[in-house]
Amino acid sequence: MQQKQAWQAMMCAVLAAVMFGFGCRTQPKPPVQLDIHKVDHNPFGSAEIKQCASEMGPKILMVPEIARAPDTTRIVVQPLSNTSTIMMDTAMITDALKDELMVVSNGRVRFVTSDDYEIGQSNMIVQEKIEAARDRVLDEVAESILQSPVIANASKPPVIAVTPALNANLVGLNANSFIAMLRAKIASRANGKVFFTAPGSLEGAEYYLTGEFIAESMQQESMINLVDYIYLMEERARAGQSVDVYDNTGAAVSPGGALTRERRQALLDEIARSAQTQVPPNVNKHLNVMLVRADNKIAVMEKMFSLDRKMTRGLERVEYTLTGNIASQSRYVRSYEEIYIVVTFKLIAPETKEEVWAGRYETKKAIQRGGVVY
Repeated sequence: MQQKQAWQAMMCAVLAAVMFGFGCRTQPKPPVQLDIHKVDHNPFGSAEIKQCASEMGPKILMVPEIARAPDTTRIVVQPLSNTSTIMMDTAMITDALKDELMVVSNGRVRFVTSDDYEIGQSNMIVQEKIEAARDRVLDEVAESILQSPVIANASKPPVIAVTPALNANLVGLNANSFIAMLRAKIASRANGKVFFTAPGSLEGAEYYLTGEFIAESMQQESMINLVDYIYLMEERARAGQSVDVYDNTGAAVSPGGALTRERRQALLDEIARSAQTQVPPNVNKHLNVMLVRADNKIAVMEKMFSLDRKMTRGLERVEYTLTGNIASQSRYVRSYEEIYIVVTFKLIAPETKEEVWAGRYETKKAIQRGGVVY
């Protein structure tokens, strides 16, 4: 009997222990209070910025679109928005992340600057390189003209008149100076193979050295074509006026010539209008240099070279935009304020606006009430 009673007592104790255990598991845990003796009182500074960059950099490299990309991935970084109660220079975080990625990616990731000052400086360098290359291009064009069959195989040196270039695209760029420099290049290399008329004179010329602008633009072109333009220059030369019809020295022309009165007036109206509306659009600009027969207006030789290159921000090669936000949430514990800080990042494909990756860095800080929030 005693043994049976002992067994029952033991079973009851076990059952009570089990019931007590289940009861403890279903009880909600009390909120964990911040231990002011162990809390991080340091401000959000260099250590957190470095830690954030070291955590986010490898995660970005693991994004499938970047990890499997056959070529270098180019990213533009946009400033982080700051909706937190913390005052900080967000550029320090993005700069640290860029530095980390540049190191650990081993060339797989490159960044395109979005800073206006840096872009302006880069464009100045590009423009100076273009200008430095123009002289070499003029040498090439001059040599091409001298080697053309009409010059190289001529029984006697041809007589060439230099005429202003046609600004058909209204790009507001003076190509006449390039034509004049080209004439000087040809003359220095000709060794008696060609003769030039006096500047502005067409008398006795067998060929016209002229050209026209080609602008890679959606801007509407004028109605002027090169043949009509040459006829108009010839009429002005016979009338004793400047060959350059863009200099606004007068519109009167002789009644003869290949142009009808209506076509001549339409050309003059268009030239007068274009002189007031010319703008330098940011597009690729070229000058198509031509050697044109004076009698039948046939171009016997032509060569195109670049005058000006479109200045871009380099964003045409960007594949992703890296952006994000800094947010915070506060609670008060005893005499301290606990601040939960979250720095989120997003990698966005510009074409589809899809977020191909998102990551976050989290930390907690504490300050005394009435103190400075870091």
